[in-house]
Amino acid sequence: MKLVKAGAVMAVVLAYTGCATVKNDALSVKGTYSMHVGGYDWGSGTDRITISLTRPVDAVTEDTFTVVETKKAYDLTQKTFPLTVRDFSRTVTQTYLSDAAGAESSGPSKYVTLYLRCTPEEGSPFLYQFDTAKNVWDDPYELTVSLKSGAELTSGGVPVTSFAIDKKYARKTTDADVFAFHTFAASNGEKYKYADYKPSGKTDKLVVWLHGAGEGGVPEGTGISDMAITLLGNKVVPLAGKEFQSIVGGAVVLVPQCPTMWMDDGSGNYTKDGTSKYTASLEELIEWYIKKSGASKVLLAGCSNGGFMTMNLIMRYPHVYTAAVPICDAYNNAWITDEMLGNIKDKPLFFIYSSDDTVVPPSDNEIPVIARLRSMQAPNLHTHVSEHVTDLSGLYKGQDGNPYQYMGHWSWIYFFNNQADSDDGNITVWDWMSAQVK
Repeated sequence: MKLVKAGAVMAVVLAYTGCATVKNDALSVKGTYSMHVGGYDWGSGTDRITISLTRPVDAVTEDTFTVVETKKAYDLTQKTFPLTVRDFSRTVTQTYLSDAAGAESSGPSKYVTLYLRCTPEEGSPFLYQFDTAKNVWDDPYELTVSLKSGAELTSGGVPVTSFAIDKKYARKTTDADVFAFHTFAASNGEKYKYADYKPSGKTDKLVVWLHGAGEGGVPEGTGISDMAITLLGNKVVPLAGKEFQSIVGGAVVLVPQCPTMWMDDGSGNYTKDGTSKYTASLEELIEWYIKKSGASKVLLAGCSNGGFMTMNLIMRYPHVYTAAVPICDAYNNAWITDEMLGNIKDKPLFFIYSSDDTVVPPSDNEIPVIARLRSMQAPNLHTHVSEHVTDLSGLYKGQDGNPYQYMGHWSWIYFFNNQADSDDGNITVWDWMSAQVK
Protein backbone atom coordinates (compact mmCIF):
# COMPACT_ATOMS: atom_id res chain seq x y z
CA MET A 1 0.00 0.00 0.00
CA LYS A 2 2.88 2.38 0.79
CA LEU A 3 4.48 1.64 -2.58
CA VAL A 4 1.30 2.67 -4.39
CA LYS A 5 1.11 5.92 -2.49
CA ALA A 6 4.78 6.67 -3.16
CA GLY A 7 4.27 6.07 -6.85
CA ALA A 8 1.33 8.44 -6.93
CA VAL A 9 3.33 11.15 -5.23
CA MET A 10 6.20 10.73 -7.68
CA ALA A 11 3.78 11.04 -10.61
CA VAL A 12 2.50 14.34 -9.26
CA VAL A 13 6.04 15.67 -8.81
CA LEU A 14 7.04 14.70 -12.33
CA ALA A 15 3.95 16.30 -13.79
CA TYR A 16 4.65 19.59 -12.01
CA THR A 17 8.37 19.79 -12.75
CA GLY A 18 8.06 18.85 -16.39
CA CYS A 19 10.50 15.95 -16.27
CA ALA A 20 10.81 13.23 -18.87
CA THR A 21 7.24 12.00 -18.58
CA VAL A 22 5.83 15.41 -19.63
CA LYS A 23 5.20 15.92 -23.33
CA ASN A 24 7.21 18.65 -25.05
CA ASP A 25 4.12 20.77 -25.76
CA ALA A 26 3.65 21.25 -22.02
CA LEU A 27 6.79 23.41 -22.15
CA SER A 28 5.54 25.66 -24.92
CA VAL A 29 4.60 29.27 -24.34
CA LYS A 30 2.39 31.20 -26.70
CA GLY A 31 1.12 34.74 -26.56
CA THR A 32 -0.13 37.98 -28.06
CA TYR A 33 1.05 41.55 -27.65
CA SER A 34 -0.30 45.07 -27.38
CA MET A 35 1.74 47.93 -28.74
CA HIS A 36 2.07 51.57 -27.85
CA VAL A 37 2.81 54.30 -30.38
CA GLY A 38 4.38 57.51 -29.14
CA GLY A 39 4.56 60.96 -30.70
CA TYR A 40 8.04 62.28 -31.50
CA ASP A 41 9.62 65.28 -33.18
CA TRP A 42 9.72 63.46 -36.53
CA GLY A 43 6.30 61.81 -36.15
CA SER A 44 5.41 58.45 -34.62
CA GLY A 45 7.29 55.49 -33.17
CA THR A 46 6.33 52.08 -31.77
CA ASP A 47 8.15 52.43 -28.48
CA ARG A 48 6.67 49.78 -26.21
CA ILE A 49 5.00 46.37 -26.38
CA THR A 50 3.45 44.30 -23.59
CA ILE A 51 3.32 40.56 -24.25
CA SER A 52 0.52 38.43 -22.77
CA LEU A 53 1.68 34.80 -22.31
CA THR A 54 -0.17 31.53 -21.78
CA ARG A 55 1.87 30.78 -18.65
CA PRO A 56 3.97 32.86 -16.25
CA VAL A 57 7.71 33.14 -16.80
CA ASP A 58 10.26 33.48 -14.04
CA ALA A 59 12.63 36.21 -15.20
CA VAL A 60 13.68 38.22 -18.27
CA THR A 61 16.51 40.55 -19.27
CA GLU A 62 17.32 42.86 -22.18
CA ASP A 63 19.07 39.85 -23.78
CA THR A 64 16.08 37.51 -23.67
CA PHE A 65 14.23 38.58 -26.82
CA THR A 66 14.75 39.89 -30.33
CA VAL A 67 12.17 41.99 -32.15
CA VAL A 68 11.89 42.28 -35.92
CA GLU A 69 9.56 44.85 -37.49
CA THR A 70 7.88 43.92 -40.80
CA LYS A 71 6.26 46.68 -42.83
CA LYS A 72 6.04 48.36 -46.19
CA ALA A 73 8.89 50.76 -46.88
CA TYR A 74 10.44 52.55 -49.82
CA ASP A 75 13.86 51.40 -50.95
CA LEU A 76 15.63 54.73 -51.31
CA THR A 77 18.78 53.08 -52.63
CA GLN A 78 17.09 52.39 -55.96
CA LYS A 79 16.19 55.01 -58.56
CA THR A 80 12.47 54.15 -58.68
CA PHE A 81 12.08 54.00 -54.86
CA PRO A 82 10.09 50.73 -54.98
CA LEU A 83 7.63 50.09 -52.13
CA THR A 84 8.14 46.61 -50.73
CA VAL A 85 7.52 44.65 -47.53
CA ARG A 86 10.78 44.61 -45.59
CA ASP A 87 12.15 43.51 -42.21
CA PHE A 88 13.92 45.81 -39.75
CA SER A 89 15.64 44.75 -36.53
CA ARG A 90 14.43 46.75 -33.53
CA THR A 91 16.65 47.60 -30.58
CA VAL A 92 15.29 46.48 -27.20
CA THR A 93 16.32 49.00 -24.55
CA GLN A 94 14.48 47.66 -21.51
CA THR A 95 12.72 44.40 -20.60
CA TYR A 96 10.86 43.49 -17.41
CA LEU A 97 8.07 41.35 -16.02
CA SER A 98 4.92 43.42 -15.70
CA ASP A 99 1.19 43.43 -15.25
CA ALA A 100 -1.24 43.70 -18.16
CA ALA A 101 -0.95 47.50 -18.15
CA GLY A 102 2.85 47.45 -18.38
CA ALA A 103 3.61 48.27 -14.72
CA GLU A 104 6.68 46.43 -13.46
CA SER A 105 6.08 43.23 -11.47
CA SER A 106 8.44 41.79 -8.84
CA GLY A 107 7.64 38.10 -9.32
CA PRO A 108 6.84 35.59 -12.07
CA SER A 109 4.26 36.95 -14.47
CA LYS A 110 2.29 36.12 -17.61
CA TYR A 111 3.13 39.61 -18.90
CA VAL A 112 6.42 41.00 -20.21
CA THR A 113 7.00 44.59 -21.30
CA LEU A 114 9.68 45.57 -23.80
CA TYR A 115 10.78 49.12 -24.58
CA LEU A 116 12.02 49.69 -28.13
CA ARG A 117 14.36 52.40 -29.33
CA CYS A 118 12.78 54.99 -31.62
CA THR A 119 14.73 57.45 -33.74
CA PRO A 120 14.00 59.62 -36.78
CA GLU A 121 14.96 56.59 -38.88
CA GLU A 122 13.76 53.68 -36.74
CA GLY A 123 10.42 52.38 -35.53
CA SER A 124 7.67 54.34 -37.28
CA PRO A 125 4.37 52.50 -37.88
CA PHE A 126 3.41 55.21 -40.41
CA LEU A 127 3.95 55.10 -44.15
CA TYR A 128 4.27 58.40 -45.98
CA GLN A 129 2.72 57.67 -49.38
CA PHE A 130 4.60 59.39 -52.18
CA ASP A 131 1.58 59.21 -54.53
CA THR A 132 -0.97 60.77 -52.15
CA ALA A 133 1.52 62.81 -50.05
CA LYS A 134 -0.24 61.49 -46.93
CA ASN A 135 0.72 59.62 -43.80
CA VAL A 136 -1.22 56.39 -43.23
CA TRP A 137 -0.90 53.44 -40.88
CA ASP A 138 1.55 51.02 -42.47
CA ASP A 139 -0.15 47.82 -43.58
CA PRO A 140 1.04 45.17 -43.06
CA TYR A 141 2.72 46.12 -39.80
CA GLU A 142 3.93 43.22 -37.66
CA LEU A 143 6.44 42.55 -34.90
CA THR A 144 8.12 39.17 -34.61
CA VAL A 145 9.20 38.54 -31.01
CA SER A 146 11.59 35.62 -30.63
CA LEU A 147 13.89 34.16 -28.02
CA LYS A 148 17.41 35.38 -28.66
CA SER A 149 19.87 32.66 -29.59
CA GLY A 150 21.33 31.20 -26.41
CA ALA A 151 18.78 32.89 -24.13
CA GLU A 152 17.01 30.80 -21.51
CA LEU A 153 13.42 31.40 -20.51
CA THR A 154 11.86 29.35 -17.72
CA SER A 155 8.41 28.82 -16.31
CA GLY A 156 8.25 27.36 -12.83
CA GLY A 157 11.93 26.57 -13.16
CA VAL A 158 11.39 24.57 -16.35
CA PRO A 159 13.10 25.71 -19.58
CA VAL A 160 10.69 26.87 -22.27
CA THR A 161 11.37 24.86 -25.43
CA SER A 162 8.76 26.42 -27.71
CA PHE A 163 7.97 30.15 -27.81
CA ALA A 164 5.52 31.69 -30.29
CA ILE A 165 3.97 35.18 -30.21
CA ASP A 166 1.33 36.29 -32.71
CA LYS A 167 2.93 38.69 -35.18
CA LYS A 168 -0.07 41.02 -35.52
CA TYR A 169 -0.74 43.21 -32.50
CA ALA A 170 -3.87 42.42 -30.49
CA ARG A 171 -4.32 45.99 -29.28
CA LYS A 172 -2.86 49.41 -30.03
CA THR A 173 -2.61 52.44 -27.78
CA THR A 174 -1.07 55.80 -28.63
CA ASP A 175 -0.07 59.08 -27.03
CA ALA A 176 -3.07 60.56 -28.86
CA ASP A 177 -5.48 58.61 -26.64
CA VAL A 178 -5.76 61.63 -24.30
CA PHE A 179 -7.87 63.21 -27.07
CA ALA A 180 -11.46 62.31 -27.93
CA PHE A 181 -12.44 61.82 -31.58
CA HIS A 182 -15.60 63.25 -33.19
CA THR A 183 -17.20 64.20 -36.49
CA PHE A 184 -18.84 67.41 -37.75
CA ALA A 185 -21.03 68.06 -40.78
CA ALA A 186 -20.96 71.64 -42.08
CA SER A 187 -24.02 73.28 -43.62
CA ASN A 188 -22.50 72.99 -47.11
CA GLY A 189 -22.21 69.22 -46.71
CA GLU A 190 -18.48 69.12 -45.95
CA LYS A 191 -17.70 66.46 -43.35
CA TYR A 192 -14.85 66.71 -40.88
CA LYS A 193 -13.20 64.50 -38.33
CA TYR A 194 -11.86 66.37 -35.33
CA ALA A 195 -10.17 65.66 -32.02
CA ASP A 196 -10.43 67.60 -28.81
CA TYR A 197 -8.83 67.69 -25.39
CA LYS A 198 -10.55 69.17 -22.37
CA PRO A 199 -8.69 69.98 -19.16
CA SER A 200 -10.25 68.98 -15.86
CA GLY A 201 -10.91 72.54 -14.73
CA LYS A 202 -13.13 75.20 -16.25
CA THR A 203 -11.51 77.43 -18.85
CA ASP A 204 -12.44 80.12 -21.34
CA LYS A 205 -9.37 79.43 -23.54
CA LEU A 206 -9.30 77.46 -26.76
CA VAL A 207 -6.28 76.45 -28.87
CA VAL A 208 -7.02 75.47 -32.47
CA TRP A 209 -4.31 73.49 -34.25
CA LEU A 210 -4.32 73.11 -38.05
CA HIS A 211 -2.18 70.27 -39.39
CA GLY A 212 0.07 70.00 -42.43
CA ALA A 213 -0.80 68.38 -45.76
CA GLY A 214 0.52 64.94 -44.80
CA GLU A 215 -1.88 64.61 -41.89
CA GLY A 216 -5.11 65.16 -43.85
CA GLY A 217 -7.62 62.52 -44.85
CA VAL A 218 -6.94 60.05 -47.64
CA PRO A 219 -9.20 58.91 -50.49
CA GLU A 220 -11.17 55.77 -49.67
CA GLY A 221 -9.25 52.63 -50.47
CA THR A 222 -5.82 54.29 -50.52
CA GLY A 223 -4.78 53.71 -46.92
CA ILE A 224 -5.73 53.56 -43.26
CA SER A 225 -6.01 57.00 -41.68
CA ASP A 226 -7.59 58.33 -38.49
CA MET A 227 -7.26 61.24 -36.10
CA ALA A 228 -4.21 59.62 -34.47
CA ILE A 229 -2.37 60.29 -37.74
CA THR A 230 -3.18 64.00 -37.38
CA LEU A 231 -2.10 64.10 -33.74
CA LEU A 232 1.12 62.11 -34.16
CA GLY A 233 2.26 63.08 -37.66
CA ASN A 234 2.95 66.51 -36.19
CA LYS A 235 3.68 66.12 -32.45
CA VAL A 236 0.42 67.74 -31.33
CA VAL A 237 0.00 65.79 -28.08
CA PRO A 238 2.18 68.19 -25.99
CA LEU A 239 -0.64 70.75 -26.31
CA ALA A 240 -2.57 68.46 -23.95
CA GLY A 241 0.48 67.92 -21.78
CA LYS A 242 1.23 69.18 -18.30
CA GLU A 243 3.81 71.79 -19.31
CA PHE A 244 1.77 73.54 -21.99
CA GLN A 245 -1.44 73.39 -20.00
CA SER A 246 0.32 74.82 -16.94
CA ILE A 247 1.87 77.66 -18.93
CA VAL A 248 -1.37 78.77 -20.62
CA GLY A 249 -3.43 78.22 -17.47
CA GLY A 250 -5.56 75.41 -18.91
CA ALA A 251 -7.02 75.37 -22.42
CA VAL A 252 -9.30 73.24 -24.52
CA VAL A 253 -7.53 72.00 -27.66
CA LEU A 254 -9.37 71.54 -30.97
CA VAL A 255 -7.73 69.71 -33.89
CA PRO A 256 -9.80 69.44 -37.09
CA GLN A 257 -8.69 67.08 -39.86
CA CYS A 258 -9.01 68.31 -43.42
CA PRO A 259 -10.66 65.77 -45.75
CA THR A 260 -7.89 66.42 -48.29
CA MET A 261 -5.55 69.41 -47.75
CA TRP A 262 -6.27 72.95 -46.56
CA MET A 263 -4.81 74.44 -49.76
CA ASP A 264 -7.24 72.51 -51.98
CA ASP A 265 -8.84 75.10 -54.29
CA GLY A 266 -11.75 72.79 -55.06
CA SER A 267 -10.14 70.97 -57.95
CA GLY A 268 -8.02 68.72 -55.74
CA ASN A 269 -4.96 70.79 -56.61
CA TYR A 270 -2.98 73.36 -54.69
CA THR A 271 -4.40 76.86 -54.75
CA LYS A 272 -2.70 79.39 -57.01
CA ASP A 273 -4.35 82.50 -55.56
CA GLY A 274 -4.99 81.77 -51.87
CA THR A 275 -8.53 80.41 -52.17
CA SER A 276 -9.49 77.20 -50.35
CA LYS A 277 -12.64 75.12 -50.69
CA TYR A 278 -12.54 74.60 -46.90
CA THR A 279 -12.45 78.21 -45.68
CA ALA A 280 -16.15 78.68 -44.90
CA SER A 281 -16.87 75.16 -43.61
CA LEU A 282 -13.80 75.08 -41.35
CA GLU A 283 -14.69 78.47 -39.91
CA GLU A 284 -18.20 77.15 -39.30
CA LEU A 285 -16.76 74.20 -37.38
CA ILE A 286 -14.49 76.42 -35.29
CA GLU A 287 -17.19 78.96 -34.45
CA TRP A 288 -19.61 76.14 -33.59
CA TYR A 289 -17.00 74.68 -31.27
CA ILE A 290 -16.22 78.05 -29.70
CA LYS A 291 -19.88 78.39 -28.78
CA LYS A 292 -20.03 74.77 -27.60
CA SER A 293 -16.98 75.12 -25.37
CA GLY A 294 -17.79 78.60 -24.08
CA ALA A 295 -14.37 79.91 -25.10
CA SER A 296 -13.82 83.66 -25.28
CA LYS A 297 -10.06 83.60 -25.99
CA VAL A 298 -8.97 81.67 -29.09
CA LEU A 299 -5.39 80.93 -30.10
CA LEU A 300 -4.95 79.77 -33.69
CA ALA A 301 -1.83 77.89 -34.83
CA GLY A 302 -0.82 75.68 -37.72
CA CYS A 303 2.09 74.52 -39.85
CA SER A 304 2.71 74.45 -43.61
CA ASN A 305 -0.74 73.81 -45.16
CA GLY A 306 -2.11 74.54 -41.70
CA GLY A 307 0.01 77.68 -41.54
CA PHE A 308 -1.61 78.75 -44.80
CA MET A 309 -5.06 78.20 -43.28
CA THR A 310 -4.02 79.97 -40.08
CA MET A 311 -3.23 83.08 -42.12
CA ASN A 312 -6.32 82.59 -44.26
CA LEU A 313 -8.71 82.44 -41.31
CA ILE A 314 -7.23 85.24 -39.24
CA MET A 315 -7.16 87.60 -42.24
CA ARG A 316 -10.77 86.80 -43.13
CA TYR A 317 -12.21 86.48 -39.61
CA PRO A 318 -9.94 88.62 -37.40
CA HIS A 319 -12.71 89.26 -34.87
CA VAL A 320 -12.86 85.54 -33.97
CA TYR A 321 -9.22 84.99 -32.98
CA THR A 322 -7.21 86.42 -30.11
CA ALA A 323 -3.77 85.63 -31.56
CA ALA A 324 -2.13 83.42 -34.16
CA VAL A 325 1.06 81.38 -34.62
CA PRO A 326 1.73 80.67 -38.32
CA ILE A 327 4.54 78.09 -38.70
CA CYS A 328 6.36 77.57 -42.03
CA ASP A 329 3.16 78.95 -43.49
CA ALA A 330 2.44 78.56 -47.18
CA TYR A 331 0.34 81.69 -47.75
CA ASN A 332 2.25 83.35 -50.58
CA ASN A 333 2.92 87.06 -50.17
CA ALA A 334 1.63 87.70 -53.71
CA TRP A 335 -1.86 86.56 -52.67
CA ILE A 336 -2.12 89.05 -49.78
CA THR A 337 -3.47 92.56 -50.31
CA ASP A 338 -2.70 95.47 -48.05
CA GLU A 339 -6.32 95.38 -46.91
CA MET A 340 -5.94 91.77 -45.80
CA LEU A 341 -2.81 92.62 -43.81
CA GLY A 342 -4.55 95.65 -42.42
CA ASN A 343 -7.09 93.28 -40.87
CA ILE A 344 -4.40 91.64 -38.75
CA LYS A 345 -1.72 94.28 -38.21
CA ASP A 346 -3.01 94.91 -34.70
CA LYS A 347 -3.39 91.20 -33.91
CA PRO A 348 -0.75 89.41 -31.80
CA LEU A 349 1.27 87.31 -34.28
CA PHE A 350 4.22 84.95 -33.78
CA PHE A 351 5.82 83.60 -36.99
CA ILE A 352 8.11 80.56 -36.88
CA TYR A 353 10.20 79.33 -39.80
CA SER A 354 13.65 78.12 -40.80
CA SER A 355 15.78 79.94 -43.36
CA ASP A 356 16.63 76.67 -45.15
CA ASP A 357 12.99 75.70 -45.80
CA THR A 358 12.96 74.52 -49.43
CA VAL A 359 9.34 73.30 -49.37
CA VAL A 360 7.85 76.70 -48.53
CA PRO A 361 10.61 79.21 -49.32
CA PRO A 362 10.53 82.06 -46.76
CA SER A 363 11.50 84.54 -49.48
CA ASP A 364 8.08 84.02 -51.09
CA ASN A 365 6.09 83.81 -47.91
CA GLU A 366 7.06 84.90 -44.39
CA ILE A 367 9.90 87.32 -45.11
CA PRO A 368 7.95 89.79 -47.30
CA VAL A 369 4.76 89.40 -45.24
CA ILE A 370 6.58 90.16 -41.99
CA ALA A 371 8.32 93.13 -43.61
CA ARG A 372 4.98 94.55 -44.73
CA LEU A 373 3.49 94.10 -41.26
CA ARG A 374 6.46 95.88 -39.72
CA SER A 375 6.02 98.74 -42.18
CA MET A 376 2.45 98.96 -40.86
CA GLN A 377 3.99 99.19 -37.36
CA ALA A 378 2.33 96.02 -36.10
CA PRO A 379 2.61 96.37 -32.31
CA ASN A 380 2.74 92.70 -31.24
CA LEU A 381 4.72 90.94 -33.94
CA HIS A 382 7.25 88.28 -33.00
CA THR A 383 9.37 85.86 -35.01
CA HIS A 384 11.55 82.85 -34.44
CA VAL A 385 13.87 82.27 -37.41
CA SER A 386 16.38 79.41 -37.29
CA GLU A 387 19.13 78.60 -39.76
CA HIS A 388 18.31 74.90 -39.65
CA VAL A 389 16.01 72.55 -37.75
CA THR A 390 18.13 70.30 -35.55
CA ASP A 391 17.60 68.09 -32.53
CA LEU A 392 18.07 70.14 -29.38
CA SER A 393 17.44 67.28 -26.93
CA GLY A 394 20.86 65.68 -27.34
CA LEU A 395 19.20 62.30 -27.94
CA TYR A 396 19.55 61.98 -31.69
CA LYS A 397 22.70 62.28 -33.78
CA GLY A 398 23.45 62.23 -37.47
CA GLN A 399 26.07 59.96 -39.03
CA ASP A 400 28.64 62.73 -38.50
CA GLY A 401 27.98 62.70 -34.76
CA ASN A 402 26.38 66.14 -34.77
CA PRO A 403 22.78 66.77 -33.65
CA TYR A 404 20.34 65.19 -36.05
CA GLN A 405 19.26 67.68 -38.72
CA TYR A 406 15.70 67.59 -40.00
CA MET A 407 14.32 69.11 -43.17
CA GLY A 408 14.26 72.88 -42.91
CA HIS A 409 10.51 72.79 -43.38
CA TRP A 410 9.98 71.03 -40.06
CA SER A 411 10.13 74.13 -37.88
CA TRP A 412 6.96 73.01 -36.06
CA ILE A 413 9.34 70.87 -33.97
CA TYR A 414 10.49 74.00 -32.14
CA PHE A 415 6.89 75.02 -31.50
CA PHE A 416 5.84 71.72 -29.94
CA ASN A 417 8.97 71.60 -27.75
CA ASN A 418 8.60 75.25 -26.70
CA GLN A 419 12.05 75.86 -28.16
CA ALA A 420 10.96 78.79 -30.32
CA ASP A 421 11.99 81.92 -28.45
CA SER A 422 11.38 85.28 -30.08
CA ASP A 423 14.29 86.70 -32.01
CA ASP A 424 14.53 89.60 -29.61
CA GLY A 425 15.15 86.98 -26.90
CA ASN A 426 12.37 88.16 -24.63
CA ILE A 427 9.89 85.27 -24.61
CA THR A 428 9.23 81.69 -25.74
CA VAL A 429 6.25 80.97 -27.96
CA TRP A 430 4.22 79.16 -25.27
CA ASP A 431 4.80 81.96 -22.75
CA TRP A 432 3.82 84.46 -25.43
CA MET A 433 0.62 82.53 -26.14
CA SER A 434 -0.18 82.53 -22.45
CA ALA A 435 0.31 86.29 -22.23
CA GLN A 436 -2.26 86.84 -24.99
CA VAL A 437 -5.05 85.00 -23.17
CA LYS A 438 -4.59 86.15 -19.58
